[in-house]
Amino acid sequence: MSSQQQWITETSSPAYQAVAPDLAHAASRYQYQREREADHLTRMANVDLAAPWSGGVRDLVLATRAEVNDAREARDRFRVHVHAFVRDARAEGAELSGALKRVRLLLQRLEASGAIRDDGGWFEAEVLEWAVEDFVQAD
Repeated sequence: MSSQQQWITETSSPAYQAVAPDLAHAASRYQYQREREADHLTRMANVDLAAPWSGGVRDLVLATRAEVNDAREARDRFRVHVHAFVRDARAEGAELSGALKRVRLLLQRLEASGAIRDDGGWFEAEVLEWAVEDFVQAD
């Protein structure tokens, strides 16, 4: 069984496929962390960093740095899964369009399982961009 097939396992209903817990957790954690990162960066955008820093501004900057680092780590962990998924699709002879369809199906399953939420397509767009990069870099 390929690692791709291990990540997506059949359940009693052929119409529904569950996603492996480690993949679901990585996706969920990354979506959560990227939202926290965006929130902190938005708050920092409203601060005049050229002015002398108060204790509150310093705290915000340090908290934002921590959120950016946490988001980067979560992104790296989830991206490893996406990279392996694309690598396996390519090894099975899939063209780019086929690999992207598989990644979109994976994202739909993650959403159906509750691991990620619909955010208007931003998460999907980012992951599909990674998939394209991974597919092309394999050349």
